[in-house]
Parts: sequence; structure tokens; C-alpha cells
Amino acid sequence: FFRYPFTLACQYVRVRVCMCVSLMWAVLLCTLALLSTAVNLHLGLHRVLGALPSQEELALLAEAEVSHSGDFLNSWALVAALRPNLSAAFHRASIARSAGVSTELRSGRVGAELLESLLRELSGGLARLREPPCLAALNQSMGIFQLSEEKLAYELKNLPPQQRPFPMPPVRIPRWGSADAGTVRKRNLIFGMSTVPRSRNYLIQTLRSLFAAMTSEVKKSCKVVVLNAAVPPSSHVEASQISQAFQAELGAGLLEVIESSGHTQLRNPRFLKQRWGDSMARVLWRSKHVLDTALVMEHCANQSYDYYVHLEDDVIVAKNAPSRIRTWIDDTLRDRQDWTMLSMYNPSRVRDLEVLKPFNFFGVIGQVLRPSDLFTVVEFMRRNFDESPLDWLFVDLLTKYHGQLVAHTPSLFQHVGWVSSLPGKAQPSHAVDFVEHP
Repeated sequence: FFRYPFTLACQYVRVRVCMCVSLMWAVLLCTLALLSTAVNLHLGLHRVLGALPSQEELALLAEAEVSHSGDFLNSWALVAALRPNLSAAFHRASIARSAGVSTELRSGRVGAELLESLLRELSGGLARLREPPCLAALNQSMGIFQLSEEKLAYELKNLPPQQRPFPMPPVRIPRWGSADAGTVRKRNLIFGMSTVPRSRNYLIQTLRSLFAAMTSEVKKSCKVVVLNAAVPPSSHVEASQISQAFQAELGAGLLEVIESSGHTQLRNPRFLKQRWGDSMARVLWRSKHVLDTALVMEHCANQSYDYYVHLEDDVIVAKNAPSRIRTWIDDTLRDRQDWTMLSMYNPSRVRDLEVLKPFNFFGVIGQVLRPSDLFTVVEFMRRNFDESPLDWLFVDLLTKYHGQLVAHTPSLFQHVGWVSSLPGKAQPSHAVDFVEHP
């Protein structure tokens, strides 16, 4: 009597459960489809809107007339393609604006050095578009704007093909003292170093050795930047003595001392990566060293010198080292675009002009870079400041960006600071082929 109604009830419940489960799956699938559509739409809009030039970019590109025919680079697609290469130009233009310098380049109210550096960086961005893969990628991503190499032929006819894989395309720098250097560029080498107090300080000795290696003529075309990275800066007693020991150099603009107020990345050590078995004290020390180096490099990159030379505050310098560096570059490497860094410090035996493997990087003493490359180096170091010690980061940089490290012999700098700024750490490395008075 009760069996048949009970069976009907079970079948009814089963049907209702199946309908509910099916409805739930349908709602879930519809939700996922809508979410996917929304994400794709967002990415598409971000891609298009992100490619639109900002007001600063439009202003700078309108001011920098790189075409002989009078056309301006005002296409939003072209701006999007050039944007990775124009960061240095925009940064330099913003600095000029903040300093009260007009950037209306065509009206001639900007110094020749700023004009030249901006145009070279703009041309460097165009040079990358010469490669077919860049053109194809741009055409594929910007289907509504078909870019052809012929369209840019008038911009590229005097530019060499891009040969080295380092992100910032190199610029052919005139030979020092030649007619093409002329009155446009009178800035040769800029030296940068950071300094912190230690139980035995070498800073004054290093600066005296560096200035003694310069002739009076070379001093007119070079600059030395010292970053007092002590926190607070007044705790570095020897750095505070620079104003008395080098009054003439400071007054002539040969020497500049800058200070650091600390790094926000180091305020909470809990967020630092503790790798390689290092104690937290050592992680803090090497992370600060990386950030200090990035700070002094960034400062020097914005001063329009031909080459940047990085030093430590505990070296002695070979006689006429600045002149020998520039002569060697002009004679052997000026027409080569494949090098990224030049090593003037060799703790092991190498041959002159030998291309070294990245893992043969010997440290940051006496490393020569193009100022245009410093922006990439600074960005890489700040992104990975707590990953590894500074010299290991340079190994990673050269490896990931396929950079070339070229050696110079003999060494022009000798490391003398065996007492490290990290308590209990010794640094016994030294150059094997250094001759102070050749």
C-alpha cells in the first residue's frame, strides 16, 4: 500500500537533486565564461590604453624633432614601441623641467648636451625597430597600425644595426679630443663610489690617489662622485673631512659629495630574503651595499658623461689611469657595439681585450659602463637587491642580458682595503698585474 507512493517520492527527489546540480554547474560555467571575458576585455583595454602616450611623452616627442623631413613621432603605436627605450630620455627631461630648464628643443633654449643626449636615446629606440622581429611583433599586436621599415627608413638610414643584446642600444661616442667631439661634449669620465665607516678608513687615501693620477687637463673633463652612505651621514668621520682635504677639487666641480638618508627597503628586515646561509646582519649589509651602488649609479647616469667608472673607497690608482682608460677605449672599442662592461681590475691572469665569461666577473672595482646602460643596471639591482651580494648580481645581470665583459691589462686599480665594513669580514683580493708607476 505504501510502496508505490514512496517510490514516486524518491524519484521526485532524485530528479530535483539532478536539476539543482545541473543548474549549479550551468551557473558556475557561465560565471567562469563571464570572468574570462571580463579579464580578456580588461587586458585588451589595458593594452590599448597603456600604449597611449602620456602628456609628458607627447610633449617630449613633439619637441624632439628627429626627422629631417619635419615629421614628428606622434603615433601612439610608435610611442608604445619606443617607450622601453625612452625612459632615460623622459627621466632626463623631467629633471631638466624640475630644474627650471625649458625643453623646447627646436627653439634652442636647451643646452647642446641635453639636446644631444635626448636625440641619441630617441634614435636608439628607433634602432630596435629596424629588426624584423620587432616590426612583426608590433604589427601583430597593433593590427590597426601597420608599421613598415620603409616608413622609418629616413630615421634609420644613418644608424648601424642593433648588434648587442643588452637592452639599451649603444651610442657611438666620438673619440676624445677629436673634431667631432667639438664643443658639444666636454665631459669625459665620471667616477662613482659609495663609502661607509669602517674600523680602518681608506677614503681620503683613495681620493688622493685618484686625483694624483689625473693631469690638469683631464681634471677639467672628469668628475668624481662620492656617496656618503652612512646613516646618519655625520657618523662617517672621514667623509666629513673631505671638505677640508679637497677644497680645490670641490670648488672646481671635480668632486661632488652626496648623502643618503637610508633605504626604505631595509626598514623591516623580516621581508628580506635570507639566502646562501647568510646571517641577517650579513643580508642587511650586502643589501645596503647593492642599494648604495644603485643610488650612486643613478646619480651619475644623469650627468651626460661619456663613460662611467665604478670604484670602491679602498683602492689606489695607477698613474694616468683616466687618460689610459679613454685612450684604450677610443683605440680598440669605440667602433664595437658588443661590449657591456670593461674590467680595469684583474685578480687573475687575463689577456688584453679578452671576453670573459660572466662567472669570471671579478668585482665592481674599476668597471666601466656606458651611462645609457646604467638605468638598466640600477633597475636590475633594485629589483634583486636582497637576492645576492653585489658581484653575484652582476654575474646574474650579464648572464640574463647576454652582456659582454671585456678585460683590460694591466690593471689600473689595486684593492688595498683588507678591512671590510662588515665586522669580522676580510677582503684579501688584489690585482695580480697592477703597476702603479708604469
